[in-house]
Amino acid sequence: TTAAVIVCLPISFLAASNLKKKGWLYHPVRFGLNVLRTIPDMILAVMFVAIVGVGALAGVYALFFFSLGILVKLISETVEAIDPGPLEAIRA
Repeated sequence: TTAAVIVCLPISFLAASNLKKKGWLYHPVRFGLNVLRTIPDMILAVMFVAIVGVGALAGVYALFFFSLGILVKLISETVEAIDPGPLEAIRA
């Protein structure tokens, strides 16, 4: 989960609609995250067992990607909820 937090911060800024300048990157990132969140963590674990074999590494990968999907959604929604006034002042 700690590694997912580190990786999710830049992705969450790409997934925030109020920070995007161009929509060509926003929509694919959001679509990929929506697909990632629809896959349950047990299915992710089974997929990673098939890829890397039975062991702790498959569980770590499954929890990493499951946490990544959830955390990016929560952080991007928090970023979208910020007051637009300071953002306009920074851009000015």
